[in-house]
Amino acid sequence: MHHTKAKADKGLARVIADVVDKGGTPCIPLSEHQPYDLYCPEKNKVLYVLNSVDCPKAIRFDRPANNQSKNVKWANAYLKL
Repeated sequence: MHHTKAKADKGLARVIADVVDKGGTPCIPLSEHQPYDLYCPEKNKVLYVLNSVDCPKAIRFDRPANNQSKNVKWANAYLKL
């Protein structure tokens, strides 16, 4: 199995387990090419973003180089189910 595929499978398993442990129902993308993902392996975090019209298109973990903070969606706001 390709290394990146194994990494993705491990992440998917973590997300499913985390959601189920918290009493939720995981919704899994039908394709790798969907405009969303389930796991952030770089930060080893699971983010819970509601599927709504106003859901963020980008979420930041770190401060931008220009210190912009207006309209920034911070990752810590999406850590709870």
